[in-house]
Amino acid sequence: MGPATRPERPRRRRGRLFWVLTAFALAAVVAAAIGYFRFVEFVETDPAFCARCHPIEPELLLWTRSQHRKIRCQSCHHESEEGALGILRAFAFQRTNPDGSSYAPHTQTLVVETCGGCHLSHDPSWPQIGQSTGHLVHVNRQGESCLRCHGESIHGVGGPGETCRECHRDRMIVMDAMGDDHCLACHNFMTTQDTLAPPRDRCLNCHRRRGVEMPAFPENAPMARQPCSDCHRPHANASNVFVPCAKCHEETLSHGLHAHPKHDVCGTCHQAHTWDTRQAQCIACHAEPVDHHRDQRCWSCHSFRAAPLVPVPGLKVAP
Repeated sequence: MGPATRPERPRRRRGRLFWVLTAFALAAVVAAAIGYFRFVEFVETDPAFCARCHPIEPELLLWTRSQHRKIRCQSCHHESEEGALGILRAFAFQRTNPDGSSYAPHTQTLVVETCGGCHLSHDPSWPQIGQSTGHLVHVNRQGESCLRCHGESIHGVGGPGETCRECHRDRMIVMDAMGDDHCLACHNFMTTQDTLAPPRDRCLNCHRRRGVEMPAFPENAPMARQPCSDCHRPHANASNVFVPCAKCHEETLSHGLHAHPKHDVCGTCHQAHTWDTRQAQCIACHAEPVDHHRDQRCWSCHSFRAAPLVPVPGLKVAP
């Protein structure tokens, strides 16, 4: 074929220009699409987007140290359409307060489904609350929202102990040694038992960690397997933290020497947790005669259960 005629050359140049422009246009579209999706990803998934308007908020700083620090802000804080547009306008035009907080009004509330996405998901990576007694009582039975108890602690602002006291003012700890303890130190919300009352082992383990010395519990003692709360009431007023023994032993306390008015304080004769008595405890109150059966225990003759009282000649009660 011969050389291209003059009319053909402009057509070829225009064709090449068309494809160049088309390539540029496609590249621009692809770049715009990539930029758009990256921007959407930044807005919807990157906590740095939130930090642009909340750089010095204590909640943001405490979130970085909390158990939720690996969870994106946007995973929990779902914005309305109006709130999202307001945030974008503030982000684009840098409309912020002097302290860095955003002018844009936007929602900050969480719904239970947000929390349940992790904590009702059967994912072992997160504590599962579906069968926990504490959450069944407060959420299912009493209708409390997650934020009612956890709202101040999600970002580490404050422990939920203060929140417990808002509803349970009559359940304040009055025992000095336990006054500073968190409610959850005793009450395990995650238990699947029928009650939130602390089991015996929980009390004993805490006492051992603190070095609180306690007499060994005899294996055959009638109360060796009872929960501590049967006798101890840490939430009661200071003068009533111990459950009266007569609550369970009413009949016993009305028989024999138990009925004597000088024997009305059980702890005077019975040592706590071992529940046994010793000869020295009797002698501490009774001036024993020199020749008075030293080789026998007092209660072998003087019944604390039988109705009649056996008099002891010469035995005097110390004033």
